[in-house]
Amino acid sequence: MALPRCLQSTQVQAPDPIRVEGDRVSINKLIFSYGPVVTGSSQQRCLAVLQPPTLNDRGCSQNSTIIAYGQTGSGKTFTMFGPPASLTMHNVENSHPSCPSMWGVLPTTLFDILVNRNKEFTSVSLSAIEVYGNSAYDLLNGRAPLQVSSSGKSRGTFVGKGTTCIVGHRGSAPSYGGVHPPSCRCGPCYKAKEAEKVKLKRARESGSFKNGRQSIAAMRRASSSKGDSNPEEEFNTVGEKLMKLTKVEDIVEIASTIEATRVAKAHALNDRSSRSHCLVKVHLSKRSGSSMISNQLLFVDLAGSERIHKSGATGNAVKEATSINGSLTVLGRVIQFLRKDSGHVPYRDSTLTMLLRSSFTGGAKISVCLCVASGAEHADESECTLRFGSRMATLRNDAVQQQSISTAGRGEELKHLLRSAKVDLKDFEQRGFAERFGEQAAP
Repeated sequence: MALPRCLQSTQVQAPDPIRVEGDRVSINKLIFSYGPVVTGSSQQRCLAVLQPPTLNDRGCSQNSTIIAYGQTGSGKTFTMFGPPASLTMHNVENSHPSCPSMWGVLPTTLFDILVNRNKEFTSVSLSAIEVYGNSAYDLLNGRAPLQVSSSGKSRGTFVGKGTTCIVGHRGSAPSYGGVHPPSCRCGPCYKAKEAEKVKLKRARESGSFKNGRQSIAAMRRASSSKGDSNPEEEFNTVGEKLMKLTKVEDIVEIASTIEATRVAKAHALNDRSSRSHCLVKVHLSKRSGSSMISNQLLFVDLAGSERIHKSGATGNAVKEATSINGSLTVLGRVIQFLRKDSGHVPYRDSTLTMLLRSSFTGGAKISVCLCVASGAEHADESECTLRFGSRMATLRNDAVQQQSISTAGRGEELKHLLRSAKVDLKDFEQRGFAERFGEQAAP
């Protein structure tokens, strides 16, 4: 947890209700203790706490996600990017060979990767997505609209590893990870589906409906993950610009573009309030012998929760605040459902939660930076932020170990997929799914 800076107020300040003792924070007679506490505006201290685990452990091959959460004006963007106009080459030259001390977690992490660990990673690229009004935009391509698509809705049937017959293919074909496509109608698929139905029926008959429902959800998760490391359904933006980073100048250019392009407005609580959520994806690749290991670092700068009667928002700013508060409410519901281990989690209720799904479903180690503002007038919002941290602290997320991919093996897999696609295409043409009907097409 971090307390980067305080909101400014022209009112007479009442005694600060927040008390910090080591890693314990007390407010409104409540005590919160679930992680390191940083007071003041020291970026170095924040970085020491928030640096992605992927970079702290040189042998680590897991994805990492860092989320900045808090009320408007509490210092989330300050922590993630740095103060306004700090991302310049002038600051880089003045602090050479070190990183500028006022840079936030994102640019400092990129500086460390490119300057101090440039021989470790073979490729570093980045994309930046803005979620504004429940729509996604590309911050590195003039805020071009982006479509959010889902993949892996139907994952097929796990029948065991090995080479077996897959209906729709000529002869036998390898079932990668032991999973056959949903359209397959072979004997092993039929037996696997019938066995799953029997297990679900027994789960319903054992215990109360509630316990049976939880058992069914757990069985489905276990069944879907067996032999297949991909999530059931993953949401991604389509067509965002991916920029390669090779030098420090690239960091300055990209971070400055994000700062200038992202929607921000002034109100009574903040001179530059972000009116959108910002998700920056950093893709890392490193070589391990003849294989490649890929990692992703996700930096999430959430828009701040806002009480309109305090911010003085009017006109379109009210709609923006309503949209922001709505998406944060959905995020809170997602956390609540995950804590209860419910079978259904409402990721689809907002674009933000759809894009965070892969992190919450075991794909990454998650760190949360809770930004709170001092002052009695902000006590309620600060308490809400700390309560959110308590809910997040109860989640248990086992990050998936990234597998090293053999370049030769990947090439053979792609060749097989291409051959299979050609067979399927020819079959579709013969069945009439083409510009003209084939001889075997149904009337």
